[in-house]
Amino acid sequence: MALRCCGAQFDPARERRREGVEEPFCPSATGRRVVNHTGGVHSGLAGSAMVTFRSMLEEDIPAALTLWQGLPGIGLRDADSPAALARYLRRNPGCSFVALGAAGELVGVSLAGHDGRRGYLHHVAVAEAFRGRGIGRALFDRCAGALRAEGVEKINLWVKADNAAGLAFWKRVGGSERTELVTVSIVLGDNPNA
Repeated sequence: MALRCCGAQFDPARERRREGVEEPFCPSATGRRVVNHTGGVHSGLAGSAMVTFRSMLEEDIPAALTLWQGLPGIGLRDADSPAALARYLRRNPGCSFVALGAAGELVGVSLAGHDGRRGYLHHVAVAEAFRGRGIGRALFDRCAGALRAEGVEKINLWVKADNAAGLAFWKRVGGSERTELVTVSIVLGDNPNA
């Protein structure tokens, strides 16, 4: 719920995201639904392990890189260096999220940010052993909620052409393929892998 104070809007959930406060997301009984802090409703996680979500912190970068490097469909470049990722998180506080397993291990991550008008998602991933439990959807919902709170009304993302599972996931959460567009990149330095 958003509150107004002195003409400014205060959203307690948004402030918790910016501060990196952990929010548990427990499995529910079959057929029950769980409401998360962004107002989205998720079917309960399958399985028995509790998963906790919180804003991504710079300390999460090494574990995120390890997860991304081990998954098909994720393409990392030199722009995904720890220093560049830390800079991205500082530019977009409270927009990226991690999912932590019961032992505190990183089992999912979503890197999100915006340019003031459009939101962008990068490297949204869930460890293979934790897929099918609603974690990817919960990460997306948190990112979408954070971007919406920043005034963003549209999110863009890129899916590798051979990542059929990734494309199917994005279609399930409401994404639509833009076949009329072509991605154009311009390298500004000497590094072709930038």
